[in-house]
Amino acid sequence: MMKMLSFQVLRLFHSREYRIALVISVGLTCTLFILEVLKSFQLDRAAIITAVEHSCIWGESFGWSVFSIIWPFLVVLPGATSFVEEKKDSVIGTIVIRKSYPSYIISKVLTSGIGSAIVIGIPELINFIMCLIVFPHNHNQMRLFWFYGFSESLMGENRMFRSMVSHYPFLQLYLDSPILYSLLYIVILTGFSALCGAAITAVSFIVSKSKIALFVPLYFLVVVTQYLSAAMLSYAMKNPNYKYFSTYLMDYLAPMTRPECYWPYLFGICGILICVIVLCLRWALQHSFSYVQG
Repeated sequence: MMKMLSFQVLRLFHSREYRIALVISVGLTCTLFILEVLKSFQLDRAAIITAVEHSCIWGESFGWSVFSIIWPFLVVLPGATSFVEEKKDSVIGTIVIRKSYPSYIISKVLTSGIGSAIVIGIPELINFIMCLIVFPHNHNQMRLFWFYGFSESLMGENRMFRSMVSHYPFLQLYLDSPILYSLLYIVILTGFSALCGAAITAVSFIVSKSKIALFVPLYFLVVVTQYLSAAMLSYAMKNPNYKYFSTYLMDYLAPMTRPECYWPYLFGICGILICVIVLCLRWALQHSFSYVQG
């Protein structure tokens, strides 16, 4: 199993899709960092926003608004479509000739998760470190410049609707150390990206006719949860007895997006993705002969 996993990881690192995804991700985060530097270039040091809020991981930053749009595609591109290509080229039998087919299937899923985690996590971490080096570590929060109710917004006061959760998640960690707070979200984003990449690869065992079709599910999930969250918020503002929580997936993957993040909802999505992986693996193992024959 470990030899097959090592083999799959090496194939991943040499694949064209992985390299393209990594170049896009690193290039995007570096470009966004340069834009933040240029935006603050002529400002007085005392007026510059604190370092962590310039990073791409910060939920209220311009960088996150851009990165979150391309995120679904970066998750799928590195390795989630590799099975479709190998099946099309009839090379699966050659790969598993000395190893068992189950180890090939399982290592394929694990490798895709690793690829998605690297493509998302490493560039985000590089961007975050560069922001910590260049920008000042002060207490200039972006929200202080937007409105006066900074503390009220953190604690969920002065609301126009009821919600399942009124304050921002991990609030105490944010107050103690915004740097650790941001690093925690980089870990969350990286881990969830790995799970999504693995799930799409598992789906490719069944939907193995088209690469393009594999980019649709994750993008569809993000868009649907965004519109559903907006509809639920509108309903909550009209109905005082209704308790709102954000269903938008990206709100859970970056700090300071919305305070109404109900974490059992994200855990439920993770559980569904794990079930998808398990069910698709079982299906693939039952149809191993047709795959090996191409």
